[in-house]
Amino acid sequence: MDNPLKGEVGFDAAGQRWRMVFGPDAMAALEAHFDESMTEMSARISAHIRVGDLMAFIWAGLMKLHPEVTAEAVRGLVYEVGVGVMVDKVATAWRGAFSTEEEAPKPARPRKRAAAGTG
Repeated sequence: MDNPLKGEVGFDAAGQRWRMVFGPDAMAALEAHFDESMTEMSARISAHIRVGDLMAFIWAGLMKLHPEVTAEAVRGLVYEVGVGVMVDKVATAWRGAFSTEEEAPKPARPRKRAAAGTG
């Protein structure tokens, strides 16, 4: 299940549910990989992202909840889910990593049932 308060974004592929989240470990891994700041990496996602960069973001986003994931597995996920869908998933998870509780989408509240009676 997706958790927008934690910036978690999910997708189904390879017979299982995958959840991507950009926590401090993922961000540090990406900083080291790209040798860029958070601002520069945000611009990288916002612009025309390269497929190799996309796969690095996917790997980093998956590593907390799926530490067994490999670069080869990420390639397979991109083939199965599609580049465009994965770009959207990465961008959503990246934005979620920086949102505050006030900015995150709120779950819909169930409607109260009308009280029975004659009024």
